[in-house]
Amino acid sequence: MSLHYGYSGGGALVAVAAATRRKAIALIGSLLLVLITCLVWIMTTLSRKEEKIT
Repeated sequence: MSLHYGYSGGGALVAVAAATRRKAIALIGSLLLVLITCLVWIMTTLSRKEEKIT
């Protein structure tokens, strides 16, 4: 009985770890997306300013 309980506990632990990893990947992905969007916006803003100056 204790062996079965330990196995199910281990399975739950693995499931939690997998879910946490997915959440971490999703979080990192969204942060990268925001960072890229900001960089693109900055680049377009700078290029527009350069066009206005010339």
